[in-house]
Amino acid sequence: MKKFLLAIACLLTALLPAEGQQLDSAKVRAVDSLLTRYLAAIETESYRTKTEECDFMISACTDSLIRQYAAVRLYEHFFSSDLMGDDAVAIHLFDEWFATKKVRMYSEIDELNAGIFAEFNRQTLIGCLAPVMEMTERHGEKIRIPGEGTYSVLFFYDTDCKTCQAESELLNAFLEKGLFKLDFYAVYISDDRESWDEFIDEKWTMDCPEVRVTHIWDPQQETDFLRAYGLIQTPRLFLVAPDGRIVGRGLNTEALAQLLMAYLN
Repeated sequence: MKKFLLAIACLLTALLPAEGQQLDSAKVRAVDSLLTRYLAAIETESYRTKTEECDFMISACTDSLIRQYAAVRLYEHFFSSDLMGDDAVAIHLFDEWFATKKVRMYSEIDELNAGIFAEFNRQTLIGCLAPVMEMTERHGEKIRIPGEGTYSVLFFYDTDCKTCQAESELLNAFLEKGLFKLDFYAVYISDDRESWDEFIDEKWTMDCPEVRVTHIWDPQQETDFLRAYGLIQTPRLFLVAPDGRIVGRGLNTEALAQLLMAYLN
């Protein structure tokens, strides 16, 4: 793999324009094609392998302009990837190369956004211990999340979010089948009690003994749960193992079902 990366780095270096000239767009497309093929080849590799390969790739680019081109290209790939766990690679690249100023992004706004993304997500990456906090149940009782000794699903949503509404219906239908024994925590992120009550009554109609459903909120945000769980947008769905470690993040109902099949079936 590293020989292939070195070859790409050499091609990238060949892109360096003479003074007053622009980058050759045809060569850029050719190298982008090679990078795309390479990234596809390591798609199923571990987090450690991906970070090592990316670091090697960036280090192999000796020219600062080309190093920037490669680092940003790799960061954007892992940042926008739909593959669970790739966001951790993006955060590694930010910490290793951009936060340290070894490489600069194309603008200060890009660096600011990357820093916010890293700050809001580093606590809830795969393998991290899920942040523990006490929130208030619908009838006023204090509830600890995640649960202990069983698999916990944490679903953060807002009643005004159309995607949250659709995902709630899908989750309700899936959990009602009672395929798995688990704790399900539906966490409302806003502070409109009337809207929250109406949403629960309309969307959460299931009654299944295998799934313990708890509706909770923190209207004053005393637990700082938005930052702890990286809630830049909703919905957000996590799966937490009995030992408290996050084994699924950024899920939808279909992905949750697949993970539960893998862990519990």
